[in-house]
Amino acid sequence: MMKKVLFLLVFTIILIGCSKDDGNLEGQNENSEQEFVSEGSFALRATLENIKDVEQLGKSLQNDEQLCFQFEYPITLEYNNNTTISVASYSDLLDLLLNETTTTHIVAIAFPFEVNQENMISTISNEAEFQSLVSDCGYDMFSFDDVVAITDECFNVNYPISVFVNDESYTFNSESEAQSFFLSYDEEIDALGFDYPFSVTLVDDGTEVIIDDDYELVYLVEETCGIE
Repeated sequence: MMKKVLFLLVFTIILIGCSKDDGNLEGQNENSEQEFVSEGSFALRATLENIKDVEQLGKSLQNDEQLCFQFEYPITLEYNNNTTISVASYSDLLDLLLNETTTTHIVAIAFPFEVNQENMISTISNEAEFQSLVSDCGYDMFSFDDVVAITDECFNVNYPISVFVNDESYTFNSESEAQSFFLSYDEEIDALGFDYPFSVTLVDDGTEVIIDDDYELVYLVEETCGIE
């Protein structure tokens, strides 16, 4: 079954559009603690955005018991500037989220890691398993109705664009080509992701904007387009 949050994400970008504010925000650098081969993860971004919503950052109770699952710490995260950080507790994770900006933000997690769900410990070995967990928890960032409502007001995708489907890369040269692919794809989709960077053109002024990672994509959709 196609994961809802990723289904909406793909159709937000491939089938319709939005716009992005460049947002000159100050970044916060984290010290690199160790080098590792990490994996960019939209499931991670969905999880972090859900934590922000639950905690209402800035008014946080710093209690993860109300979440669908809890990370077993420490976990290792990577920033968009290629530095890594070992996160020792939920409180430390909240501090990192409070300081995320468009300049410096979390983009990846080191697999495998463990989670606690209803007092059961399980190991998440790859992005497909993480996306399945996130889907089962019902984490969602976009309302489909909201997406449809702003389709003509935001941005146009600059093709070609590449998408990873079950770890295989597919390149689309037009919107109709992307639509045809997903309508005819008859296998179960376990994992989806974009091959960054790609660019969009703002409808308002024709400016080309480069999207480098999932955080920038979420910022584009939520902060500029107003989809929550």
